[in-house]
Amino acid sequence: MNVRILIQSMFLFFTAVAVGIVAFIVTDDGWRDEPSMAVWFMLAFAALYFVMFFIYRNNLEINRSVARYFSSTGKGATEDEAMELVRRYSPFMLLGGAVFLVAGIVGLTTG
Repeated sequence: MNVRILIQSMFLFFTAVAVGIVAFIVTDDGWRDEPSMAVWFMLAFAALYFVMFFIYRNNLEINRSVARYFSSTGKGATEDEAMELVRRYSPFMLLGGAVFLVAGIVGLTTG
């Protein structure tokens, strides 16, 4: 499998998880109740996604290991090319974090 498709799939999966979790929580009737932890859950995951975005954007050792994994499992990319692909598709983490953040803020303001 192509390295670009593997990396895109990983980041699209994280974004889909964000959208899916928010959709699941929002469709529940009691998610805006005061004792509900759903709002804090969404804000915590927004922070986690934003941290992961900044980690994937920078040239850290964890990125090197992610790129090494993708270059060894996929076809058609060296470790440096995989690093560039990880950087290129990391804004999907930002998108997922924004989904969680907006849902958390809406939950705080309407609760």
